[in-house]
Amino acid sequence: MFSTASCPIIVTTSHYSSRIVAERSRQAQEAGAAMVMIMPPFFGATMRVDEAGIAVRAVRENTGLEVVASFTFDRKTDAGWRTMMGVSPEQMVEEMLAAGAHILGANCSLGSAEMAEVVAALRAAREPRLTLVY
Repeated sequence: MFSTASCPIIVTTSHYSSRIVAERSRQAQEAGAAMVMIMPPFFGATMRVDEAGIAVRAVRENTGLEVVASFTFDRKTDAGWRTMMGVSPEQMVEEMLAAGAHILGANCSLGSAEMAEVVAALRAAREPRLTLVY
């Protein structure tokens, strides 16, 4: 029998408003979440990397939870992988760690071979302490 006590719960609390991110994150913490995930909205919506950083800071300032920041890298350019807003893996790593993210992730839209390239670019951008999720 599987027990949730041995499985950390992660709640996505993304929103355009840092106030709502903070509120959702506090509620997640009160409900027993181990960490929260910030993902820039997609499906036609946009969020700049600095706005994702504001969301990460809102969680850090309002809870004791660890924060996962996860971005969708959906296109490859001559300069490497990019999000729909043009954010590179290197820029994502630098800005999300500066904002206080504990774990970085890449999500959606790519097959395994392409995702392996994105993960390699994320890992190359920072020292080995970086934890990545896919």
